[in-house]
Amino acid sequence: MTGAQGVRRASVRAAVAVSVLLLIAPGCVESGNRRRPAPVESVQLPNVARPAPGRSLTTRVRVSIRPVGTVPSDGAVLPIVSPDGRFIASQTGEAPSWETLLAEPGEAEAPLWTGIGAWQLVADPAPGEPGLLPIDLPDLPDGVTLGRSADTTGFLVEQERPDGTRRVGRASWVTGRVGWLSPAGVRDSHAVLTGSGDEVLLIRRTGTDGAPVLTLVRGGDTSRLELATGRALMPVIGLAGELGVISRAGDQLELIEVHRDAGRLAIVARRRLGLEVSGGGDAGLLEAF
Repeated sequence: MTGAQGVRRASVRAAVAVSVLLLIAPGCVESGNRRRPAPVESVQLPNVARPAPGRSLTTRVRVSIRPVGTVPSDGAVLPIVSPDGRFIASQTGEAPSWETLLAEPGEAEAPLWTGIGAWQLVADPAPGEPGLLPIDLPDLPDGVTLGRSADTTGFLVEQERPDGTRRVGRASWVTGRVGWLSPAGVRDSHAVLTGSGDEVLLIRRTGTDGAPVLTLVRGGDTSRLELATGRALMPVIGLAGELGVISRAGDQLELIEVHRDAGRLAIVARRRLGLEVSGGGDAGLLEAF
């Protein structure tokens, strides 16, 4: 395995923490010595922009954060926390190459020195007691990398196969046993759970030279979206379950909003993200993102 693209591999420790933040909205002060601006004509605001009647209120928020421990990380993939805050998974050891992280056909390889660790978070540990309890994952296969999503039952993993395919699965928080979500003969990557059971949104290639296609997978049913321009890189899920994908258009990144209707995926809107990278391939673009 090589540290591709000149990227330095470093082990870092990601802190799982909770401290006290006090956010106070500062007031505005006017100086009596400032020059008054020239008068302007009054502007009639449209209905959608009329100020709300009544008095405005200034509020402040107190957030209490208490450190409970640290977990190791390879510095390349962010740890994942379960939605209920009970578990955390982190990729450890030597970071995979950029080709493996990006699932590049013909260049990605199964990592030999990369592992995945899992911990249970203790909500209210007694004084002197650990806030993180390591979980043994006896059924977790070798050669898997940490995915980008998790739910209360498990976290996503991806695995390079000797035949050039790549599969996505969900590993149990308790045992590490993986339920594979990908069929044979495809390269699936960058999957995210949609919040509807086993349904995942991912990038799929058919064969070693197939174009990346945004694919919604639920059991044996699939919905596909081939982009006429740009290249699909990374699916995303909105806070309310909206579907989308980050795509590459030249040296820029686009966010493509996707709508699902009667088993079909359709583009709703495209929006440039304002990130531009000259050279560096997909790795440089995703680093900027």
